Amino acid sequence: MERVSVLPDGGLTLGRYRPDPDLADHVASYWTCEVRRLPATSRVVPDGLVDLTFDLAEPPRAWVAGPMRRPESYTHTRPTLLIGASLLPGAALPVLGVSVASLSADWSPLADLVGPVATELTGRLAAAGSIAARLALLDTFLAARLRDVRRDGRVSTAIGAILDRGGAVEVASVARRAAASPRNLARLFDEWVGLSPKLFARITRVQAVLRRLVEDPGADLATLAAELGFADHAHLTREVRALVGTAPSRLRIPADSFKPGPPRDP
Repeated sequence: MERVSVLPDGGLTLGRYRPDPDLADHVASYWTCEVRRLPATSRVVPDGLVDLTFDLAEPPRAWVAGPMRRPESYTHTRPTLLIGASLLPGAALPVLGVSVASLSADWSPLADLVGPVATELTGRLAAAGSIAARLALLDTFLAARLRDVRRDGRVSTAIGAILDRGGAVEVASVARRAAASPRNLARLFDEWVGLSPKLFARITRVQAVLRRLVEDPGADLATLAAELGFADHAHLTREVRALVGTAPSRLRIPADSFKPGPPRDP
């Protein structure tokens, strides 16, 4: 799943980086955000991921944010250098040791969950001399937290079913495929994903719309609605407005306007 953020101005420099291949089943991407021209505003939209964010300004600090349920706008009023890790659905519980449903979508101190290692890691990230060195530190930290982790097979099957269909699924059919009752699947999703299966599917489908509009900003929305499993053009518009904050016809989507952007090697 891609993380998508609509950035209405050019005050931010953004990057997205691949994790070590051994972490590809757990980490969607690493990302950076640097703010030099102030003020700079970004609108971040739900993507189903959990973010670990390290603010490398003085004093360096580490944060965690659970999956978002609605779009939010942020205005940076000071120079900022952030590096983060976006954890795939199902990965946050073993990394953090808590139910994902217990995480706030607002930034909360990472040390409250993982202890002093968060402060130590943040200091090392701030002192590192290159993006490659910082990514290596994140790889090492996450590999240690994820060593010998086994996900619940029902959760993995359900997540895969939703992603494979781009969110155009019925929860009952996903539950049957995962060999779980809808009620039990909802409980498992609370623990491992932090969202209900229905909301996760909605977010997945809207993310599919945004990816298609990046590829083809002039795409016919009625055709797109049919291809992506919406009832009609109006249904697509309602869902995008609810989860992005504006109608798809009003989005400004140049190729470089999304956080964290396409992966690149450090």
